[in-house]
Amino acid sequence: MSTMKGSAILTINDHPAMRKTFKGFRMESVDINYTIGGAGTGKSRRELIFQTR
Repeated sequence: MSTMKGSAILTINDHPAMRKTFKGFRMESVDINYTIGGAGTGKSRRELIFQTR
């Protein structure tokens, strides 16, 4: 992503390996709720959002 001429946004599970891999980029950590098929029972997790600019 660092050699791209344009802009990019990447979202991925919050994991130490991902923080290390993308440490040079703008990063935000957000709470999300994973659900499958609208079953009403979800799991709370953290998601990382990386931006090139």
